[in-house]
Amino acid sequence: DTLSADGQPATTFRCWPQTEFAKACITEHAAGRAGAAEQAAAMLERVRARYLSGMLPGGWTDQIDASGRPLAAFMPASTLYHLFTVTAEAERVLLRSPSGRIP
Repeated sequence: DTLSADGQPATTFRCWPQTEFAKACITEHAAGRAGAAEQAAAMLERVRARYLSGMLPGGWTDQIDASGRPLAAFMPASTLYHLFTVTAEAERVLLRSPSGRIP
């Protein structure tokens, strides 16, 4: 989510940094780094569990607290952009791998 001036992480968590991490892992997998596909798959599962399960069927949560509770009752469209792009990259790179599935 954020870091303080002294480098301490926030106790809240936004969705978009998680999707960007997954996309970075997908890129690393495409470049041949061992274990990157598994890291991407694990992060995608966390995104699904933490940000896509709950509030509203077909909806998403933008930010959660340390206990995993949503911090806002609205769904910013900017979060949808990040969810769409990580899904597109996962499909393009991971699902089109020889196994045809995300590890």
